[in-house]
Amino acid sequence: LATVVECSNVHVFSDSGFENVGRGDWAHRAPAVLLWVLLLVQLALLIWAICFDCRVYRQGRWRDIDFLTSNTAFDRDDSCSAWICEQIIRYLPEEIGDDKDEPAA
Repeated sequence: LATVVECSNVHVFSDSGFENVGRGDWAHRAPAVLLWVLLLVQLALLIWAICFDCRVYRQGRWRDIDFLTSNTAFDRDDSCSAWICEQIIRYLPEEIGDDKDEPAA
């Protein structure tokens, strides 16, 4: 662990590291502008998602209890995620979950 800490850039999070962020013209170069644009897009998407979730919640179309449920009304076999899971399970060995490597007691 000591080697990892020595080799990492932990010093960037020190007081002097944060002071150095404002120095130079890096924030106006093309890669930094792309970074700012991506951050703004991410922020806009996050705000949109929060607003959408609040609107749907107020309409009563879902509640927090609906996130993890065993209610069959929410089962959808035609979804893309169900298809992906089926494809993954198809290639898994059948003995997953069996503890054959452990010696019998």
